[in-house]
Amino acid sequence: MTDREAGVILGRIEALRVIALGAGIDFRMSVAPDKEVVYPERLGPAAEAAAGCKIVSSRKWRKLADVSGSSVIDHMEVMGHDFTDDLLYFRTDTHWNELGKIRAFRQLVRELTGREISGTIRPNRTVAHRTDMPKGILRIPYAESTYLYDEYIDKELPVSYPKKIPNTLIVHDSFYGVSLDIIKRMFVDPDLINFGNPDLDRKVEEFFQKRPKRIVANTVERYLPQRIGGDLSWSGAVGKAIVHANEEAALECVLTDTARDRLTFTNLDEVAAGDFAARADPQIYIKLAERGRPCVRISFDTSVTQGTFVHLPIRDQINRNGPYFEGFSLAVTNAAGPREIRLLLPEEFAGTTLRIDPIAANGPVSKLKIESGFLPPIETSLAN
Repeated sequence: MTDREAGVILGRIEALRVIALGAGIDFRMSVAPDKEVVYPERLGPAAEAAAGCKIVSSRKWRKLADVSGSSVIDHMEVMGHDFTDDLLYFRTDTHWNELGKIRAFRQLVRELTGREISGTIRPNRTVAHRTDMPKGILRIPYAESTYLYDEYIDKELPVSYPKKIPNTLIVHDSFYGVSLDIIKRMFVDPDLINFGNPDLDRKVEEFFQKRPKRIVANTVERYLPQRIGGDLSWSGAVGKAIVHANEEAALECVLTDTARDRLTFTNLDEVAAGDFAARADPQIYIKLAERGRPCVRISFDTSVTQGTFVHLPIRDQINRNGPYFEGFSLAVTNAAGPREIRLLLPEEFAGTTLRIDPIAANGPVSKLKIESGFLPPIETSLAN
């Protein structure tokens, strides 16, 4: 993973979060670290060599996430250990054991709600956990002795836990998939679906009809680029659903034509009222409403098959070369013909400047219409 690839991945996660927040949805991405990243000191020479690139990539994206203030819930943060610690993963399996699960999900509760689940974690019994241990092309059944922590879980996260998190959609990989017992103690009847489900598009669409207030997307670390480029992309099942929810929320905005002094055009030559000829790298800058949750509607026609991109303004420009970044953006259609973008942003974007790249280069941008407005902050809206 290059620095640029890591930056784009983290930027896309924050863009998903912003677009979801505009619709009143709290989107959080969580990452389960690969076993060899947590335990590099336990690898044999051959495995250590094979895992070397993964470990380097792991350190790279985590360092960038740290300095950029990423919202990613990184379960690596609670997987600290030394040689005397109890293991957090099974010896003959790539997943967390019961102690690893408890550490990860205590962290998840803290990140989502601010509540601390404390208490001393002590095992109360031992069982044989059946795993499939790979040997060449074979998988050999194996029973591994492991600790259980039933008494701790029943005390700190009882089935009747009064502070369960409601109205949540969880899209997950295998780490959360093998943790459903503890997940159901944390959430009120969560909607759960795994990445890779052949019916993912339809199921996500159905879940969004329930208007979830929270989305947790969990991936094992090695699949992070694949998830961001797949189901969490703007054309993927979850990305599309988030954009659609934002567009529906934006319909509530009362819009008026954006004043010309709040617009800046770069590499766009106006040939008639509302009709432009684009040169290379055309850009439209829109000064957003100064209060509330700003919203915009942009529509235009074009005959070229080049994508439209909405660049969200970066408020904290630490380690950035400017106020916009390719990862922190929304990709729209590249189909020729009429295009329309409706967007509602969280209130922290009030007074900032949105950048639209209508096409890539050298083509018509006609019948351009830009409208803007705002909605009250979510707290005020709920109070009314």
